Amino acid sequence: MLKIDNFSGWLLLVFAPFAWASNIVVGRSLAGIVEPDLLNLTRWAGTALVLFPFVALQLRSNAAAVKRSLPLLLSSGIVGLGLFQTMLYLAVSLTSATHAATALSLSPLVAMIVTRRAGVIGHATWVGFAVSLVGVIMVQSDALVGRQLDSKLILGDAIALGAALLWGAYNVLAAKLPKDIPPFTSLFVMSIAAMITSSLPVFARGDFHAIKSLNACAWLSIIYLVLVVSVMGLAAYNIGVRSLGAATGGLFIHLTPIFAVVLSFFVLGEHVKPIDGAGFMFVLIGLIIAVRKPMGRPNL
Repeated sequence: MLKIDNFSGWLLLVFAPFAWASNIVVGRSLAGIVEPDLLNLTRWAGTALVLFPFVALQLRSNAAAVKRSLPLLLSSGIVGLGLFQTMLYLAVSLTSATHAATALSLSPLVAMIVTRRAGVIGHATWVGFAVSLVGVIMVQSDALVGRQLDSKLILGDAIALGAALLWGAYNVLAAKLPKDIPPFTSLFVMSIAAMITSSLPVFARGDFHAIKSLNACAWLSIIYLVLVVSVMGLAAYNIGVRSLGAATGGLFIHLTPIFAVVLSFFVLGEHVKPIDGAGFMFVLIGLIIAVRKPMGRPNL
């Protein structure tokens, strides 16, 4: 089993939201080009294909552990990789990348509520979350006041918030992932679950033929999602969560909108307002408050 110290765990949990921020930007850039479920299907099919040569022997040597933990692995894949990612791609096809990323900052609340029972959440964590929540509201405020209601934007924000709840649930599941199974093996099994989950709506529409019409830009984007976001990003998050726990790991998602707004500005040309900068500062301050004291791992 891979062992890392707390500092390495923190570095991994910083890289993960950067990768996810780029995932949001790529998803937004492909809006109207690739259907959300088809994008997720090709992403996880590609991930499973890339991982298989590296995990084939591990699957054999860890067959008993994989079989024993299969319900948890499949649940994690369906919730965190299948349903969540499809909802996220749907959200960014309707709203801005900045709004979608900021909505994800609410997902640690789910992990906090569950892990609080294990006695690992202190007052500093709740205060930090509250401060970060203020930042989230500040960034989202332009969709709430001072402009004509946009039903498409509101729907996109609502879907993003629903996705945040699913990701919060995955935070908890990720902390329970079996420690005797190598991370890439777990990711491979979860990728299969996500691929099957995403294929169902595509199959229902009879839209598999659309894969043939994807252009070179779309395929390059999918390759990026496979290698950087799926393999490197999720592996980093899963390993970091194993080291620091679900509550701390979930809090690092607060960094996603900070990275996403920078990428959105340079890649998508999304306008960055002063209130966005102030909101992101609140998000960062909240994260610092919440994790400034060592927190024990949940008894999972």
